[in-house]
Amino acid sequence: MNNPEWAYTFLEASKLAYADRNQYLADPDFVKLPVKGLLDPKYLQARSKLIGESALATPVAPGVPEGIDSRYAPDVSPKPHGTTSLSIVDKNGDAISMTVTVESPFGNHLFVDGFFMNNELTDFSFESVTATGKPIANRVEAGKRPRSSIAPSIVFDEHNKLYAVAGSPGGSFIICTVARNLILMLDLQQNPYQAAAYPNICAINKNPTVESGLAVADQITPYLESKGEVVVRNSVFSGEANILRVNNEWVGGSDPRREGIAIGN
Repeated sequence: MNNPEWAYTFLEASKLAYADRNQYLADPDFVKLPVKGLLDPKYLQARSKLIGESALATPVAPGVPEGIDSRYAPDVSPKPHGTTSLSIVDKNGDAISMTVTVESPFGNHLFVDGFFMNNELTDFSFESVTATGKPIANRVEAGKRPRSSIAPSIVFDEHNKLYAVAGSPGGSFIICTVARNLILMLDLQQNPYQAAAYPNICAINKNPTVESGLAVADQITPYLESKGEVVVRNSVFSGEANILRVNNEWVGGSDPRREGIAIGN
Protein backbone atom coordinates (compact mmCIF):
# COMPACT_ATOMS: atom_id res chain seq x y z
CA MET A 1 0.00 0.00 0.00
CA ASN A 2 1.66 3.21 -1.19
CA ASN A 3 -0.13 5.95 0.77
CA PRO A 4 2.42 8.62 1.74
CA GLU A 5 -0.25 11.00 3.04
CA TRP A 6 -1.33 8.42 5.61
CA ALA A 7 2.27 7.70 6.59
CA TYR A 8 2.88 11.42 7.15
CA THR A 9 -0.19 11.80 9.36
CA PHE A 10 0.75 8.69 11.34
CA LEU A 11 4.28 9.96 11.99
CA GLU A 12 3.05 13.37 13.09
CA ALA A 13 0.52 11.76 15.44
CA SER A 14 3.22 9.51 16.88
CA LYS A 15 5.36 12.55 17.72
CA LEU A 16 2.48 13.98 19.75
CA ALA A 17 1.70 10.67 21.44
CA TYR A 18 5.30 10.01 22.46
CA ALA A 19 5.68 13.58 23.74
CA ASP A 20 2.90 12.93 26.26
CA ARG A 21 4.11 9.42 27.04
CA ASN A 22 7.66 10.56 27.76
CA GLN A 23 6.41 13.34 30.00
CA TYR A 24 3.67 11.72 32.06
CA LEU A 25 3.75 7.91 32.07
CA ALA A 26 5.38 5.89 34.85
CA ASP A 27 4.37 3.46 37.61
CA PRO A 28 0.91 4.66 38.74
CA ASP A 29 1.75 3.70 42.33
CA PHE A 30 4.35 6.48 42.28
CA VAL A 31 3.08 8.97 39.71
CA LYS A 32 -0.37 10.44 39.17
CA LEU A 33 -1.32 9.49 35.61
CA PRO A 34 -3.64 11.91 33.76
CA VAL A 35 -5.39 9.03 31.95
CA LYS A 36 -8.79 10.72 31.80
CA GLY A 37 -7.25 13.91 30.49
CA LEU A 38 -5.11 12.14 27.90
CA LEU A 39 -8.15 10.29 26.52
CA ASP A 40 -10.51 13.27 26.61
CA PRO A 41 -11.90 13.79 23.06
CA LYS A 42 -11.54 17.57 23.33
CA TYR A 43 -7.89 17.24 24.32
CA LEU A 44 -7.19 14.78 21.50
CA GLN A 45 -8.94 17.03 18.98
CA ALA A 46 -6.87 20.01 20.11
CA ARG A 47 -3.65 18.01 19.78
CA SER A 48 -4.63 16.72 16.34
CA LYS A 49 -5.01 20.30 15.10
CA LEU A 50 -1.23 20.65 15.50
CA ILE A 51 -0.82 18.33 12.50
CA GLY A 52 -0.60 20.52 9.43
CA GLU A 53 1.00 20.85 6.02
CA SER A 54 4.52 21.09 7.45
CA ALA A 55 6.20 18.59 9.76
CA LEU A 56 6.36 19.37 13.46
CA ALA A 57 9.90 20.08 14.64
CA THR A 58 11.12 17.61 17.26
CA PRO A 59 11.07 17.31 20.14
CA VAL A 60 7.41 18.32 20.30
CA ALA A 61 6.29 19.81 23.60
CA PRO A 62 3.90 17.63 25.60
CA GLY A 63 0.30 18.69 25.89
CA VAL A 64 -1.39 19.86 29.06
CA PRO A 65 -4.26 17.43 29.71
CA GLU A 66 -6.49 17.72 32.73
CA GLY A 67 -5.05 16.15 35.87
CA ILE A 68 -1.34 16.47 35.11
CA ASP A 69 1.43 16.60 37.68
CA SER A 70 3.60 19.47 36.44
CA ARG A 71 6.60 18.54 38.58
CA TYR A 72 8.04 16.14 36.03
CA ALA A 73 10.27 16.49 32.98
CA PRO A 74 10.22 14.20 29.91
CA ASP A 75 12.29 11.02 29.69
CA VAL A 76 14.22 10.59 26.44
CA SER A 77 16.36 7.59 27.36
CA PRO A 78 16.91 5.06 24.53
CA LYS A 79 15.57 1.58 25.19
CA PRO A 80 16.97 -1.77 23.94
CA HIS A 81 14.77 -4.77 23.25
CA GLY A 82 14.75 -8.56 23.64
CA THR A 83 11.07 -9.28 23.20
CA THR A 84 8.69 -11.71 21.51
CA SER A 85 4.95 -11.67 20.92
CA LEU A 86 2.25 -14.18 20.00
CA SER A 87 -1.45 -13.94 19.15
CA ILE A 88 -3.91 -16.86 19.42
CA VAL A 89 -7.62 -17.45 18.77
CA ASP A 90 -8.87 -20.98 19.50
CA LYS A 91 -11.86 -22.90 18.13
CA ASN A 92 -14.06 -21.56 20.93
CA GLY A 93 -13.26 -17.96 20.10
CA ASP A 94 -11.06 -17.40 23.14
CA ALA A 95 -8.12 -15.12 22.41
CA ILE A 96 -4.66 -14.36 23.76
CA SER A 97 -2.30 -11.57 22.85
CA MET A 98 0.92 -12.04 24.81
CA THR A 99 4.11 -10.02 24.63
CA VAL A 100 6.99 -11.13 26.84
CA THR A 101 10.40 -9.56 27.28
CA VAL A 102 13.74 -9.91 29.02
CA GLU A 103 14.50 -6.33 27.88
CA SER A 104 17.89 -6.58 26.12
CA PRO A 105 18.69 -9.61 23.93
CA PHE A 106 19.31 -12.48 26.40
CA GLY A 107 18.40 -10.20 29.31
CA ASN A 108 21.23 -9.79 31.79
CA HIS A 109 23.01 -12.84 30.25
CA LEU A 110 22.47 -14.97 33.38
CA PHE A 111 20.89 -18.37 32.66
CA VAL A 112 19.06 -20.13 35.51
CA ASP A 113 16.74 -23.17 35.53
CA GLY A 114 16.31 -23.09 31.76
CA PHE A 115 15.64 -19.40 31.20
CA PHE A 116 17.45 -16.07 31.05
CA MET A 117 17.05 -13.48 33.77
CA ASN A 118 15.80 -10.11 32.54
CA ASN A 119 17.45 -6.72 32.87
CA GLU A 120 14.12 -4.91 32.91
CA LEU A 121 15.46 -2.16 35.18
CA THR A 122 16.90 -0.56 32.04
CA ASP A 123 13.30 0.43 31.21
CA PHE A 124 13.72 3.16 33.81
CA SER A 125 15.06 6.53 32.75
CA PHE A 126 18.86 6.56 32.76
CA GLU A 127 18.66 9.97 34.43
CA SER A 128 16.69 10.81 37.58
CA VAL A 129 16.54 14.56 37.05
CA THR A 130 17.16 17.01 34.24
CA ALA A 131 20.07 19.45 34.11
CA THR A 132 17.80 22.00 35.76
CA GLY A 133 16.97 19.62 38.62
CA LYS A 134 13.43 18.73 37.51
CA PRO A 135 12.55 15.09 38.34
CA ILE A 136 11.68 12.58 35.61
CA ALA A 137 8.50 10.57 36.18
CA ASN A 138 10.08 7.26 35.09
CA ARG A 139 13.16 7.62 37.30
CA VAL A 140 14.43 4.78 39.50
CA GLU A 141 12.84 4.53 42.96
CA ALA A 142 12.74 1.73 45.52
CA GLY A 143 9.87 -0.69 44.86
CA LYS A 144 8.90 1.05 41.62
CA ARG A 145 8.00 -0.73 38.38
CA PRO A 146 9.73 0.49 35.20
CA ARG A 147 7.62 1.79 32.35
CA SER A 148 7.19 -0.63 29.45
CA SER A 149 6.21 -0.24 25.80
CA ILE A 150 4.62 -3.68 25.36
CA ALA A 151 1.13 -3.36 23.90
CA PRO A 152 -0.62 -6.73 23.37
CA SER A 153 -4.05 -5.83 22.02
CA ILE A 154 -7.44 -7.50 21.61
CA VAL A 155 -10.13 -5.66 19.62
CA PHE A 156 -13.89 -6.13 19.87
CA ASP A 157 -16.46 -4.82 17.40
CA GLU A 158 -19.52 -2.70 18.18
CA HIS A 159 -21.41 -5.86 19.18
CA ASN A 160 -18.69 -6.80 21.69
CA LYS A 161 -17.60 -9.65 19.43
CA LEU A 162 -13.93 -10.53 19.05
CA TYR A 163 -12.59 -8.91 15.89
CA ALA A 164 -8.79 -8.67 15.92
CA VAL A 165 -5.70 -9.62 17.93
CA ALA A 166 -2.30 -7.95 17.57
CA GLY A 167 1.06 -7.57 19.29
CA SER A 168 4.73 -7.10 18.51
CA PRO A 169 8.23 -6.84 19.95
CA GLY A 170 10.36 -3.82 19.14
CA GLY A 171 11.34 -1.85 22.23
CA SER A 172 9.92 1.66 22.33
CA PHE A 173 8.78 1.23 18.71
CA ILE A 174 6.17 -1.33 19.83
CA ILE A 175 3.56 1.37 20.35
CA CYS A 176 3.90 2.56 16.75
CA THR A 177 4.06 -0.98 15.40
CA VAL A 178 0.86 -2.20 17.04
CA ALA A 179 -1.00 1.05 16.29
CA ARG A 180 0.12 0.93 12.65
CA ASN A 181 -0.98 -2.68 12.22
CA LEU A 182 -4.40 -2.06 13.76
CA ILE A 183 -5.02 1.03 11.64
CA LEU A 184 -3.95 -0.77 8.47
CA MET A 185 -6.26 -3.72 9.20
CA LEU A 186 -9.27 -1.92 10.68
CA ASP A 187 -9.33 1.34 8.72
CA LEU A 188 -7.39 0.72 5.51
CA GLN A 189 -8.63 -2.82 4.74
CA GLN A 190 -5.21 -4.47 4.66
CA ASN A 191 -5.11 -8.16 5.52
CA PRO A 192 -3.01 -9.27 8.52
CA TYR A 193 0.01 -10.18 6.41
CA GLN A 194 -0.10 -6.94 4.41
CA ALA A 195 -0.27 -4.96 7.64
CA ALA A 196 2.69 -6.84 9.13
CA ALA A 197 4.76 -6.44 5.95
CA TYR A 198 4.21 -2.67 5.69
CA PRO A 199 7.37 -0.66 6.37
CA ASN A 200 8.07 0.06 10.00
CA ILE A 201 7.67 3.80 10.59
CA CYS A 202 7.78 5.68 13.86
CA ALA A 203 8.64 9.04 15.38
CA ILE A 204 9.33 8.67 19.10
CA ASN A 205 9.32 12.48 19.38
CA LYS A 206 12.55 12.52 17.38
CA ASN A 207 13.21 12.64 13.65
CA PRO A 208 11.02 9.90 12.13
CA THR A 209 12.49 6.52 11.32
CA VAL A 210 11.45 4.81 8.08
CA GLU A 211 12.58 1.24 7.49
CA SER A 212 15.25 0.83 4.84
CA GLY A 213 15.33 -1.78 2.10
CA LEU A 214 11.62 -1.87 1.19
CA ALA A 215 10.16 -0.50 -2.05
CA VAL A 216 7.15 1.12 -0.37
CA ALA A 217 9.44 2.89 2.10
CA ASP A 218 11.51 4.19 -0.81
CA GLN A 219 8.32 5.51 -2.42
CA ILE A 220 6.93 7.34 0.61
CA THR A 221 10.20 8.89 1.82
CA PRO A 222 10.40 11.69 -0.82
CA TYR A 223 6.87 12.78 0.10
CA LEU A 224 7.72 12.84 3.80
CA GLU A 225 10.83 14.92 3.11
CA SER A 226 8.77 17.32 0.99
CA LYS A 227 6.66 17.96 4.10
CA GLY A 228 9.75 18.86 6.10
CA GLU A 229 10.41 15.52 7.79
CA VAL A 230 14.08 14.75 8.49
CA VAL A 231 13.80 11.05 7.73
CA VAL A 232 16.19 8.52 9.25
CA ARG A 233 16.47 5.34 7.16
CA ASN A 234 17.61 2.15 8.90
CA SER A 235 16.53 -1.36 9.78
CA VAL A 236 13.83 -1.54 12.45
CA PHE A 237 13.29 -4.47 14.81
CA SER A 238 9.73 -5.83 14.77
CA GLY A 239 7.81 -9.10 14.79
CA GLU A 240 4.09 -8.47 14.46
CA ALA A 241 1.60 -11.27 15.10
CA ASN A 242 -1.81 -10.32 13.66
CA ILE A 243 -5.19 -12.06 13.56
CA LEU A 244 -8.33 -10.60 11.95
CA ARG A 245 -11.88 -11.90 11.58
CA VAL A 246 -12.79 -11.94 7.88
CA ASN A 247 -16.22 -13.27 6.85
CA ASN A 248 -16.52 -15.17 10.16
CA GLU A 249 -13.16 -16.86 9.64
CA TRP A 250 -9.84 -16.09 11.30
CA VAL A 251 -6.99 -14.89 9.11
CA GLY A 252 -3.47 -14.63 10.51
CA GLY A 253 -0.36 -12.84 9.35
CA SER A 254 3.14 -12.68 10.81
CA ASP A 255 6.05 -10.35 10.24
CA PRO A 256 8.02 -11.57 7.18
CA ARG A 257 11.20 -10.02 8.61
CA ARG A 258 11.48 -12.72 11.28
CA GLU A 259 10.89 -16.43 11.81
CA GLY A 260 7.27 -16.09 12.96
CA ILE A 261 4.50 -17.91 11.08
CA ALA A 262 0.70 -17.99 11.03
CA ILE A 263 -0.72 -21.48 11.64
CA GLY A 264 -4.37 -22.61 11.71
CA ASN A 265 -6.61 -25.59 11.13
